[in-house]
Amino acid sequence: MTPRTPALAAALASLAIGTARGQTCTEPHYRWSEKIDSAFAHQAPKDVDVSDMLAWAPRAITAKDKCAKRIGREKNIYAVTAYVRRIKLRESDGDWHIEITEEESTPVPASCVIVEIPAPPSTDH
Repeated sequence: MTPRTPALAAALASLAIGTARGQTCTEPHYRWSEKIDSAFAHQAPKDVDVSDMLAWAPRAITAKDKCAKRIGREKNIYAVTAYVRRIKLRESDGDWHIEITEEESTPVPASCVIVEIPAPPSTDH
C-alpha cells in the first residue's frame, strides 16, 4: 500500500457511487410512474381549450428522459372539451393515445393534442 492508495480508493468509490446514481431508472415504459401517479387527482380541474394547449411551449425532454418528474403545468389537472379524432389502443409504451381537436372537422394533418391514458392491465392469460 502506497501513500496514494487511500486517495485512489476514495476516488474510485465516488466514481462508482456517481455511476450507480445515474442508473436508477427502472421504468417499464417512458415516464410510467408519472402517467399512473394519482397524487394530483384531488385537485379541481382547470378548464382549457385545445387551442390553449397548442400554444403552450413544449417541455424540453426527450426519449432519454425516461424517468423525468412532473414539473410546471404537468402538476395540474385539466378539463378539456374536444372532439376525438383518432384512438390508438395498446401502444408499445402501454398507453392509449387519443388525438383530440377543437373542431369536429379538423383535417388529420392539422394540429391536435395527444392525450395518453395508461392502458388497464391485460386480462389475457
